[in-house]
Amino acid sequence: MNTKIRGYKQEDHNLIASTFLKGVYYGNEFYGMIDKNVFMANYKYIFEALIAQNLIKIACLPDDEDTVLGYSILTKDLTVAHWVFIKKDWRAKFCIFKLLVPPSITTYSHFSTQGLQIAKKCFPNSTFNPFRLV
Repeated sequence: MNTKIRGYKQEDHNLIASTFLKGVYYGNEFYGMIDKNVFMANYKYIFEALIAQNLIKIACLPDDEDTVLGYSILTKDLTVAHWVFIKKDWRAKFCIFKLLVPPSITTYSHFSTQGLQIAKKCFPNSTFNPFRLV
């Protein structure tokens, strides 16, 4: 199956906000130690800064751009991957990760435990820097 990569549209905001905030909170033991209400109330500002200042690549069906399969939040110079999300049913079947994340990544900032394992494998010389926003 072919996958199309497109840019961010405002209609994507709620899906991206929800999957990012829940993914960071539930997908990483460190963030999960924070009270959920405190995390969600405060980390939404980090999310909004990431969305405003970075590039978002959306993987979708070629004949239906509204069917989002996954997305990545990257710096505009394509050296930092802030977050990558791929819907569960699409993770193993296709190489969507490689379409969303370029090989030029030197730093990653917000990943789930599973995402960190993938980042270390795909980018062995990259560094983890959770303080990087742009």
